[in-house]
Amino acid sequence: VTAIRGAAELMRDTPMTEDERRQFVDNIIADADRLSALLGRLRELARAELDISAGSTSLADVLGDDAFAVLSGETTVPIALDSGAAGAVFTQLISNARAHGATRVVVSAERRDDSLLIRVADDGEGISPGNRARIFEPFFTTRRETGGTGMGLQIVRALLASHGGKIELADTDHGATFLIRMPIAGENPKSIETA
Repeated sequence: VTAIRGAAELMRDTPMTEDERRQFVDNIIADADRLSALLGRLRELARAELDISAGSTSLADVLGDDAFAVLSGETTVPIALDSGAAGAVFTQLISNARAHGATRVVVSAERRDDSLLIRVADDGEGISPGNRARIFEPFFTTRRETGGTGMGLQIVRALLASHGGKIELADTDHGATFLIRMPIAGENPKSIETA
């Protein structure tokens, strides 16, 4: 908003060439588009935090047709996450991987008591040590200039939490790896403390 206001005030108060004016207008439009995207992501976050809809799906159902994702392990075990929420979670993680140079994502699953431990590992450029602690912070992004809002992982975390799940970033030497722990559908899960 500050950038939009500043550009508009400069246009109002400063004599400019047509090219300069066009550049300022282009900047205002780009900032307005980014603000619109951010508001859309905030709406998604609000819905995610309130979304406690019942339902279940499996990784195979959600990702079975995604040629970018390689599935392994117990991917047919139903998790307590409806297909819409699961699609949003895994689409965001795969989209992030692609945006950071990954050529494939391996999604593996292993039953752990009454939950499913899901590992989402990509072969992209990974997350720098300086950014690792910040990736789940709202509005943190390394892709602001290409339209990133910094809300995707916050929405993923909120969707999972609203269904009894957790996500964390795992240590890895190459690419990025996320660990997700979700209750298995139809079972009474104990409190999930860590993935």
